Amino acid sequence: MCVLFLFFLKQILSRKNIVLIMPLFDSDKLIWQDIPSNILIIKRPGESIQKPFVHLINYLIHVWNLNAYVEESELTQEYLMRDEDIYCAEHGKFNERIKKFTSNNKSSIDLIVCLGGDGTLLYVSSIFQTFCPPVVSFNFGSLGFLCPFDFEDFETYLNWSLKGGLPLVQRSRLCCTLETQSDKLTCFEYLALNEVVINRGSNYCLTNLDIYVNNSYLTSVQSDGLVVSTPTGSTAYAMSTGASLCHPSIQAITLSAICPHTLTFRPLVLPNNAEITICLNSESRGSAFCSIDGKNMDELKDGHILKIKGSNYPIPTISREDESKDWFEGLKNCLNWNLRQKQKPLEAKFGQQSTFLSKTSTVLDMKSRFFNMPSVDYGYISQRSDDSDYQE
Repeated sequence: MCVLFLFFLKQILSRKNIVLIMPLFDSDKLIWQDIPSNILIIKRPGESIQKPFVHLINYLIHVWNLNAYVEESELTQEYLMRDEDIYCAEHGKFNERIKKFTSNNKSSIDLIVCLGGDGTLLYVSSIFQTFCPPVVSFNFGSLGFLCPFDFEDFETYLNWSLKGGLPLVQRSRLCCTLETQSDKLTCFEYLALNEVVINRGSNYCLTNLDIYVNNSYLTSVQSDGLVVSTPTGSTAYAMSTGASLCHPSIQAITLSAICPHTLTFRPLVLPNNAEITICLNSESRGSAFCSIDGKNMDELKDGHILKIKGSNYPIPTISREDESKDWFEGLKNCLNWNLRQKQKPLEAKFGQQSTFLSKTSTVLDMKSRFFNMPSVDYGYISQRSDDSDYQE
């Protein structure tokens, strides 16, 4: 954890827009040395977010006098051009503080504002495959487990984010590399925020996969697939496989199987510095497919090696209170964790029998009646005269 923090701090201090991340007991704290000037806004597609998107841009460029970076696909939308504070129809151009976000200006971004759901944060992770600036997420999705802020009070939360001092969650990612076994050529390399999934795809047969940890053979498993997840992804696909729910600040990797053809394959929790190697078993009847955060599906063929390990580039997300409270609230409110009907208390009063005692006496009464009943056996009926031969 300390090594990861020092590496991350070195990456931050090497940038022009310097921020400091101060470690606390249960979370990190974001402190800006200078007010951020370049804000990237990522929104989920859909008409329902257009008005909040326009409102947010106007607030950043007119109230805070900041540069608002948006994706090129949004700059061609008519709803932006209809706003006079954003687009000047007379000159046919946008406000000078509205910038087009490209891969060439990633390093200039100080803060990312997400308008969407958990999938929008995964999209941000796919864009920033190395260093990622702090992210503040406003919930417009279905679940919103990773989006702790409501847009109704966006000005308050955004002011707090720009001034600094809010708690920060360092969400670890996985580095996934697919290479050929013979010449070690890299087929792809991605960073995953949630999980890496290896499944059988459209194949009719089970996957047969060999698993190694730190170059030591672990096991071979026949199943519908495997899920290798981060603590952030432990509440996603991994949860449906029976894996443990991991606090986001834990530096760990969970390994679980999708419908294993065995009764004894239990999910594992491995250290973040473990390197997991997965390949097809020599007796496998078909290939497998690998996906990163639900996208980028590639085929895992015979002779391919899939290597998964912890990445040095986490996703820093801003919390509303702190990482523990936000996570616990998400478990209860979004996932209905440990939700059940409350058990009624005992109604025992002085001088009255409790419900437990009354039920106990009823059971004893039924037991005494049972031993006094005649026993029936196919050939005869015998009346029990006494209970001397029966001991309780």
